[in-house]
Formats: sequence, C-alpha cells, structure tokens
Amino acid sequence: MNHFEVGLEEITALMHKDLLDKYDVMAIIDANKKNRHGLVGLGKTNFGLLLALKLNPYFWIPDNMIIRDNYLHFLRCLNLKVPYTVALWDEMEWFFNKQTWAKPFVKILTPEFMSNRKDYKIWLGIIPWWWFNVEFVRENRPQWRFQMRNRTECEVFIHNGYSDMAEDRWGGYITTIEKIPSVAEEVPALWHMYEAAIAAHPRPCSVDSWCVTALQSMPAEKVWRLIESFFSGNPSIGQSPPKGRKRSKPRGETAKRVISGDTYPLMMNRSEEEA
Repeated sequence: MNHFEVGLEEITALMHKDLLDKYDVMAIIDANKKNRHGLVGLGKTNFGLLLALKLNPYFWIPDNMIIRDNYLHFLRCLNLKVPYTVALWDEMEWFFNKQTWAKPFVKILTPEFMSNRKDYKIWLGIIPWWWFNVEFVRENRPQWRFQMRNRTECEVFIHNGYSDMAEDRWGGYITTIEKIPSVAEEVPALWHMYEAAIAAHPRPCSVDSWCVTALQSMPAEKVWRLIESFFSGNPSIGQSPPKGRKRSKPRGETAKRVISGDTYPLMMNRSEEEA
C-alpha cells in the first residue's frame, strides 16, 4: 500500500514539468542490496522500459537505448540535440564505475554529461547498485532514484539536498510503486526487440563494436583517433582549448534557443502557448 497517493502518473507528470521548465531529467533505477535475489533479476530493465514509454511513447530501442557498454551509442545519445529524447542507459556502471571512469576516454566525457542539463533530455540509468560509482556523479547528477524491491515493487526517492546518509543514503522517500506490469506481457514486441539487442551485442567485445571493455585494452592515442573520427575528424578532441587573444572584443550575446512547437504534442498534447 502506498504511503502517499502518488503513483507513476504523478511522477512522470512532474518530470514533464521539469522538461517544460528547461531542465533535463535524470533518474536512476537500481536494486535493493538486501533483497534475497541479490542485485540482478529484480526487474530494473522492465521498469526502465515502462518508465521510458510513459515519458515518451515514441521511445525506440535501436535509437534510444544504450546496450551494455556501447560507447559509440553513448556518444550519439550525448550529442543528440533532439528535445524530449529518452536515453535509456542499460548497465550504466560500465561508464561510471570507479575503475572504468579512470580511463581517459570515459573520463573526458563526464564533464559534458554532468553539464548537459539544458538539453531537454531524459536520462534513465539502469544499474545494479548506484553507490558503487563515482561520488560527484552519483550525488550531483540524478534527481530521481527508483530502487527495486522485487519485480513488482519499487521505492521512489527524490533528491532534496538534505538527505540523511545514515537513513536512506540518497534523497527523500516519496512513495512505493506497486503492481508494476510486465513489459513482456503488455508490449511483447518491445521486449523481444530488447532481447534481440542484447543478443546482438558482441561477446567477447571488440574494438569495432566500440565496447568500453575492448577500448580499455587499447593505447589512449588509438582510442582518441576513433573518437575524432566520430566527430568528423575534429582535431581539438582531447586537447586544451586555444587561449583568447588579449584585448579581444567580447562575443555577442548568444541567441536564445528556440524549441519548435511541434515537439510539445509529443509530450503532453499541449501547444507552446498552452505550456
């Protein structure tokens, strides 16, 4: 039984409001470490897919879901400039685990990920246990945390800035969502697509598939060349920015970003004027 009359509909409505207020949404879906099933098999991916569909019915796995440690797909999602896009990040620990994060090609992208809070995007990170990861990422980036208790229940926390680490370690408790449906039963085609994407991920991982696991075994300069090729050979990737000339004139005011009114119906069937 919910402690408050708050369900998934109210939570997604608040996320939509944050987007309309020009803030990105970042939510973590992890597991209850004390559950007898351990950290896997608790329905994290099932809930992530359900939440993605609630936030944007146009969610599409080939475009919007980062499978395992696919570094190239993460780059694409990070640089995608389409408002209200959902990026469902399966196995997020491959990028922000303390050991993996120390690698230069992963570490260089962290500041960009931490600062892209005005792109009108929705990041949903699926991870076994959020507290195994880099401190300033886990404590400063997400606003929401959904901790799975079992396959049909999860506890919801929201970052409030006054969390008691001894009590719940992150954010304030909001509610418990119960009777989470199975995506495999409700939307079987979507679940089959997810399973196909998992099966298509190469094992063992290879450099050609842009897996973090494979890139870690390469010299850094070779990895940079791959990244530069993604950015159309931009030689500035991984280098210090050029210094400004002395007494140079200040740049003009940056034009305000305009979001097309066509994107609003994708969200809440509301026009820009109504929003």
